[in-house]
Amino acid sequence: QTLADYVSHLCDQDKAPSTIAQAIATIRVAHREAGHDGKPDTRAALRILKTHKRDRAEQGKRKKKAPPVTLAALRAIIDATDPATLAGRRDRVMVVLGFAMMARRSELAALRIEDVTFTDDGLTVLIRKSKTDQEADGAEVNIPHGVHPDTDPVRVVRAWLDALAEHGHTDGTLLRHINRWDQLQPGGMSGAAINERVRKLAI
Repeated sequence: QTLADYVSHLCDQDKAPSTIAQAIATIRVAHREAGHDGKPDTRAALRILKTHKRDRAEQGKRKKKAPPVTLAALRAIIDATDPATLAGRRDRVMVVLGFAMMARRSELAALRIEDVTFTDDGLTVLIRKSKTDQEADGAEVNIPHGVHPDTDPVRVVRAWLDALAEHGHTDGTLLRHINRWDQLQPGGMSGAAINERVRKLAI
């Protein structure tokens, strides 16, 4: 009943059905990990969610999709970075590699230096696990050379790896924290941090 009440509350706030479904799944996982398999009963909550979906459809509300980044927009974002700084070189990798791979921010955040291999044709990037790869089988993405130097994935990745190597980092997380003084910090960027940084560059 508590779950049904909570879902009803989320529906009253007009949360997206996918957000509500994720909340239900998270609660179920928490119960399972606490030793309560199959709890709580989600039938009432799912009925409420179904009604919410129907109501939104009748109101003409649809799932919002982020518009794809065009090459012109990519170049504008790149122009907002400074390749003379560590942050600028990292940001170029984050944007150019993400564009070339069509990667989710979580996939970018999980990348490690050892996941990137240079080839005669360009780059091969190992995605260890993604949203659509729940079994964590992993997948390799082959990325060719780019035409323009500023948006060439091979060029920008090599520049960033060279910068990391100069600071003694030849393995570990690819996209790392950098402070306001352009100094490398311990730890890698989270998906949320990547999202926030791209948003700032795009303004």
